[in-house]
Amino acid sequence: MFKYGSFRLFVIKILLGITFFGVSIIFFLSLISYSELDPGFGKFEIVSNDYQIKNYFGLVGAYLASYLIILIGHLSFLFIFFLFKIGLQLAFGIKNRLLFF
Repeated sequence: MFKYGSFRLFVIKILLGITFFGVSIIFFLSLISYSELDPGFGKFEIVSNDYQIKNYFGLVGAYLASYLIILIGHLSFLFIFFLFKIGLQLAFGIKNRLLFF
């Protein structure tokens, strides 16, 4: 189950796995808290101090979720699941020859 190879591969795979896992969590939380009222794609307005952005990650999360929804659509959740799965496989050293299964 835990097949890393050398120590160098162990460190690289652990770091890549944690990175993919973290990015997938950030993407997922940004998409969950997406609001059409937040600034995003096609809405290049200056945000005043009294305006409340509803996204968990603020302005960056609002733009990230907006671009994911516009470019990929709701299939971006599948993309996030794929990143999550690959991150866990790399972090725990699970060898899987089939990339999508």
